[in-house]
Amino acid sequence: AVVSTQSTGEISVSSTNEGSAGSVYRASLEFDTVSDSDAGTYRCSMEYSNIGVLTSADIILGIDSFKTHPEDVVMFAGDELSLTCLIKSNVAIRWRKDGNLVSESDYTSVQGNSESSSTLTYNKATASNSGDYVCEAPVNGKVINTDTASVTVYEFENSPTFKKVVVGSAATLSCSVRSTPTTPTVTWEKDGNPYSDPNLITDTSDSDSQSSKLEWSSIKSEQLGVYRCKAVFPAGTDFKGGVLYSDDAAVIVLYINMETAASASKGDSLTLTATLVNDKEVTIQWSKQEAGQITSGSGISISQTFPNSYSTGEFKFIKSTLTISNFDDSDVGTYTASATALFNGNNLAVSNTEGTKVDLSNIFLTN
Repeated sequence: AVVSTQSTGEISVSSTNEGSAGSVYRASLEFDTVSDSDAGTYRCSMEYSNIGVLTSADIILGIDSFKTHPEDVVMFAGDELSLTCLIKSNVAIRWRKDGNLVSESDYTSVQGNSESSSTLTYNKATASNSGDYVCEAPVNGKVINTDTASVTVYEFENSPTFKKVVVGSAATLSCSVRSTPTTPTVTWEKDGNPYSDPNLITDTSDSDSQSSKLEWSSIKSEQLGVYRCKAVFPAGTDFKGGVLYSDDAAVIVLYINMETAASASKGDSLTLTATLVNDKEVTIQWSKQEAGQITSGSGISISQTFPNSYSTGEFKFIKSTLTISNFDDSDVGTYTASATALFNGNNLAVSNTEGTKVDLSNIFLTN
């Protein structure tokens, strides 16, 4: 017989003489890596010099493998993530993420006589669901896997957070978002409108993320508002692109607004107003620079209301009024207002030290 060894691609064919008199031959066909395309009907043929070719009976090779593999996904946080696999065999399917078994509560499997399937679902995906996923199943004493599905869930890894600061102090908001495989453009919004100031905003990036920082060295009263980051992702090969927003962050700039000046005639009634924007009700206290703290009584009444929401957030206008019912010379002077707001366990003192300067409006000189 002709004894030969040949190799074609990943298939190795060899034959050996195992008989002492050269009468017994064995041939083997080996696959380094079996794939679906190797399934089929095989025959073994031996050619003898004296009797010709002998051919074996058909050998049917069936491949137990996954027919449906989970696919790569690029998506935004909050959307539904669903991965599916199917195998033409009655087996129990498990899922792995980054090499670790996934909780059985996260997927649903259907096991039948001719095929088994499994679907992994997260109703509202988060960045923590990003990773490499595979299905696995035991077949003929071995564990086989699907192709790996790469899942990327875009989410702001760092969102700006609520701030409460006294006017004139420093404040910082920051955000960062994953930038692979698609790099976004990150911008800021204030009260739902684009907000851009190159003197305040610093953008940075590395191989994995895009970050932006909004930083005030001395915050102003008009910078009170609701801020958020906006990431615009361009479309990619397997990604439609889109817009992702960070969480909203309210910035409360504590300051007390007062009239700069007021006047009244003797005997008239005079009302002064102080307004503070805050997220919780606090008490505004009144003082007169020449006399110290003022309380209700002796012709003076102080009232406070907490009526209105600030138009772009959960801020409240706290309004305090001081009324002098019978104005005279002793009431002339400078009136100031102050309050203490609690935030993160700290007392933030806010005051209007300029105050309202009050004078007599009508002065009559007589001989």
